[in-house]
Amino acid sequence: FRAGIIFRFIDPTHYYGLHISNEYDSVGISKYTPQDTEYGEGLVSLKGNIFQSNTDYHLKIVIVGDLFICYVNGEQMFVINDDSYSYGGVGLRARRADVCFDNFIVDNATDSDIDLPEPINEELVAWWKLDEGNGTVVSDSSGYLRKGTINGANWLNYQGENACLLYTS
Repeated sequence: FRAGIIFRFIDPTHYYGLHISNEYDSVGISKYTPQDTEYGEGLVSLKGNIFQSNTDYHLKIVIVGDLFICYVNGEQMFVINDDSYSYGGVGLRARRADVCFDNFIVDNATDSDIDLPEPINEELVAWWKLDEGNGTVVSDSSGYLRKGTINGANWLNYQGENACLLYTS
């Protein structure tokens, strides 16, 4: 069902996972905690017409501080920030999946290896589109990569989009 890269592995209940899933036709990053060791808290997930069975995929994650830049087959899929875990090991994970891993490489990236987005407006401090649809972390689209945190709200499906926050008191 899922396969991918685990990183900042502290122990079996504290780590991140970049995973692909042909069952859910998705790619995403989850954060695993003692409260959610089974599937993890989804920090970001992209779905729909991404994967096909019996096809090779090249996964890459570039980590700079609390910034995670994720690629599939050389295409940047998403950039997120999370500072829950700041250290740990790296490895591979397959969960109920028939998968083969090949050419697993860990190296130090240089600044020229990292494709950071350019700020779209020097006067803009941050731009949170709030279109993630789940989780408590929202991505900054300004180019400055200043993540936001949602407290006290729930995601709702609104007109077919998972991009609506409901705050209740």
